[in-house]
Amino acid sequence: MAFVLPGVATVAGAAAAVGGQMRLVRQTPWVAAGESFTLALRAVDVADPASVELAVTLYPAVKSRSELARTASGDGLKAPVWPRANTAVPLPEVPRAADGTLTVQVPTRDPGASPDSTRATLSQPGIYPVQVELRELGGGDTVHRLTTHLLAVKPPTEGARLAATVVLPLSAPPSSNLAEGPVGPPAGATALGDAGMGLAAAPAVPVTLAPTPEVLSSLTTSQPVTAEVLQEALAERDVLGRPFVPVQVPPLGATAGALLAQQLETGREVVRNALGRDPIQGTWLADEPLDGPALSQLVAAGSPRLLLPQADLGPTGPGVPVPLRPVTVTGGGATATALVADGALAAHLDPRVPSVEQPLLAHRVLADLAAIATLPADQAAPAPEPRADPGVVTIVATRRFTPSSAFITELLAGLASSPVVQPVDLAAAFAVAAEPPPPPPGPAPTTRARRGTTSTTRLAPAGRTLRPLPAGPADSDISAVVTDAIQLVSSHTQVLGEAAPVQAQNAATRPPRPGDLPQGELRRRLLVATSADLPIDQRRARLRGLVERVEEDLDGLSMLDDRTLRLTARTGQLPIGIFNQTGRTARVLLQLESDKLEFPEGNRSPVVLDRETTTTRMLVRVRTSGAFAVKVRLLTPDGSRVLQETDYVVRADTFPGVAIAVSGAAALFLAVWWGRTLLSERGRHARPRHAPAPAPVGSGVRLGAGPEPAPSPGRRRRHRGGKHRARRRHRRAG
Repeated sequence: MAFVLPGVATVAGAAAAVGGQMRLVRQTPWVAAGESFTLALRAVDVADPASVELAVTLYPAVKSRSELARTASGDGLKAPVWPRANTAVPLPEVPRAADGTLTVQVPTRDPGASPDSTRATLSQPGIYPVQVELRELGGGDTVHRLTTHLLAVKPPTEGARLAATVVLPLSAPPSSNLAEGPVGPPAGATALGDAGMGLAAAPAVPVTLAPTPEVLSSLTTSQPVTAEVLQEALAERDVLGRPFVPVQVPPLGATAGALLAQQLETGREVVRNALGRDPIQGTWLADEPLDGPALSQLVAAGSPRLLLPQADLGPTGPGVPVPLRPVTVTGGGATATALVADGALAAHLDPRVPSVEQPLLAHRVLADLAAIATLPADQAAPAPEPRADPGVVTIVATRRFTPSSAFITELLAGLASSPVVQPVDLAAAFAVAAEPPPPPPGPAPTTRARRGTTSTTRLAPAGRTLRPLPAGPADSDISAVVTDAIQLVSSHTQVLGEAAPVQAQNAATRPPRPGDLPQGELRRRLLVATSADLPIDQRRARLRGLVERVEEDLDGLSMLDDRTLRLTARTGQLPIGIFNQTGRTARVLLQLESDKLEFPEGNRSPVVLDRETTTTRMLVRVRTSGAFAVKVRLLTPDGSRVLQETDYVVRADTFPGVAIAVSGAAALFLAVWWGRTLLSERGRHARPRHAPAPAPVGSGVRLGAGPEPAPSPGRRRRHRGGKHRARRRHRRAG
């Protein structure tokens, strides 16, 4: 089924056999009384031009913005005001301009001039629907129709014009994948170049551009001519700082802060390299839904200002008023200032509309701006009153909408000549006086107790709050895998990020690794893998694949397990062998730990692995002899991550000085003790040659000696035997 532009109808039936469409190329943006409204049209795919005719009809001015929205789709049209009769012209007879477009004019009459039936009478300033029909010759069936609007509005008699700020993203889906890297220019590169030419043609009209940095980077390498066109278009305009790729913040959870910092910094580097200047910082274009925690993460990442879709705060539509001033938004304990993008204006910028039909979209936007400035949102509401500061309306296209050169030309020309709208840049839009705080809520009074009394006050809310997001799938949280990927890529960058290739024998046959990528490419792939343009399951798969490949690359750094190292002196060097199979020079930190060793120069040593096998030596001092364990770790240069860990055994075959001194003292003590013991034993067992002198009479104690010890049983027996022998000798002598 072919897509039909809203407000452009193709009638089936007998007319389908004739075929053909009408497309708006350009039109007069604003018409003053007595001037002509000119349309430039192009007829395409008309099988037989002589069998069709062209008719233009002017209808009464609309009364409200909601009525304008209905007429844009061809509904709610009243009786025509011009022409009074059928004035259709056969297609071959329609005047043609030099570029081949069909030129149709609707002459208007000044109310003060004499009546003229050939001119359309505009009874009052307003927005008049104009319908163009391609139909069968003679007033037959309609083949195709489109509806646009004649803008005959007057500038305000009091106060300033309504300010309008336009933000146009220049984006495309990611141009690289995780497995193969860059795969050529991004989709829609030709359209981006066309948009750049349109912007370069009107440099004086303020427009804020929000290019996706990844697209700029891809164009620089794949289509330098297109990149130069965009760089010229962006050179004199405000460029909004964006993440490297669009990011959906809520699924990131607590890890959003680390990823946002990398995304914004990489995006800033790309824009700086492309334009020679930094983009506007501190303003987040919320092209993906936000919640309270996401708002808190954005503010913490340095984005206290938002460009917020109207749908994030409440319902959208022609009958729903949009804030025309910056508003205060709260959520997740954070507060931000936001410009709320008009939802109905954004709806005109339909990304499904082909670029050749986008000029009509530009004039729909101009008509809606005129309605915001001069008409009520619906017929029951009063028209806006002229004020010295009427506020600012914000127009933000989705990033999926790529404006054509014709769209930009028509929109900027209309803004530059508008009598009721003043285009401003983003800084001027945020400088408009903020929306006053909302009134206190009716119910739920807040009671405060004072000394002796009780007073009740109604507290106004601090600001607007974000709409709750609908519950997503149970597996929509990818914060864990994002955290792993960020940490691993950071480790890989420290170890191998700025390394030169290693001269290795197997370098020609070794498969490519992430370490073989140019500087920054690995981080680029990490950021691209988190793009909001990818489904959540693809994001998770890409991140896991990236984690596996980085881990495989870091596994190329290794040490031998279960080694025994020997020391033969109190102080020595432990040799640690490290193998590098990554193919690139690596930078690591070697760490040793043991409660039996001292490290005079510290237990950590940076090591450069510029060959396949590197031996580094660590100075140690042993505290004791014997065998004991030493834990050996390979760390990233900042020491934040362990790359490999193993246990070695150190055998110390040495006697430290303290141990020798203690052992010598112990030996000397034992020698002295043993000598005294031997001398004492020999003196105790020696027999006396003469009997001891008798003790003095009356004394029971021997002088100079202690109590006589009791003789042992053996000595007692020998003593009795001696007495018997003495008696026998005495008897013989007698």
